[in-house]
Amino acid sequence: MEHVDVKEAKRLIDEEGAVLIDCREDYEWDEMRINGATLVPLSEYEGDPEMVDEAPIVIFQCAHGSRSQVAASMYEGVHPQSRALTMDGGIADWAAKGLPTDFGPPPTA
Repeated sequence: MEHVDVKEAKRLIDEEGAVLIDCREDYEWDEMRINGATLVPLSEYEGDPEMVDEAPIVIFQCAHGSRSQVAASMYEGVHPQSRALTMDGGIADWAAKGLPTDFGPPPTA
């Protein structure tokens, strides 16, 4: 599994169409999230590693980087042809670097 910092993660998302998976829990998502990320809590993903579809580049992020390593490793086992990355520093570092972050519960449809 590869590690990327938040700026490289942002570049991969913007320029190469990387998919961003947030593996934190619902309550964390409701407090703060990265626009465009898909929530797949690690607690659910561990029971069903098919929850994340195969894509050329998938970046996993959590609060600080620990859970994303577990999720990326699981993803590699199911999708060995994909490039699975873990975002070092997680959303905490993303927000600290001033990258686009949404706060509060997401709007309901």
